[in-house]
Amino acid sequence: MDRRRLLRESMIVLASCANYACVFLLTILFHVDIGVFLLITTVLSFFVSILVLSVGRSLAYVCFSLVTGATISVLLLLSPPLVYGEMLGVNYALEATIQPIVRLLLFGIVFSFVGAILGSFASDAF
Repeated sequence: MDRRRLLRESMIVLASCANYACVFLLTILFHVDIGVFLLITTVLSFFVSILVLSVGRSLAYVCFSLVTGATISVLLLLSPPLVYGEMLGVNYALEATIQPIVRLLLFGIVFSFVGAILGSFASDAF
């Protein structure tokens, strides 16, 4: 039973990392409004906390997934200059990437905590 729960929760974290990375890339590449980003982030953390059923673990998983998703999106945005070996291109891409990612990450953590707490309340209600 414990091994099964560990596998289930690790798959939840892995899927939420990929979802958060996609939301970061959607917001940065297509210049989507920050309200859409915050709504999607809140809904994703709501669903994660419903599946995990523990407030503490859901907050930890959401925070870890959000930071990992931001890191994945930075690496994906930096990969073209890295592949070509252009260090000047890496510097330019890093300057253009870090500021929006950090801004989104700061707002995203707050709203994802709200979504996780609401999801924990919803899972306790049912």
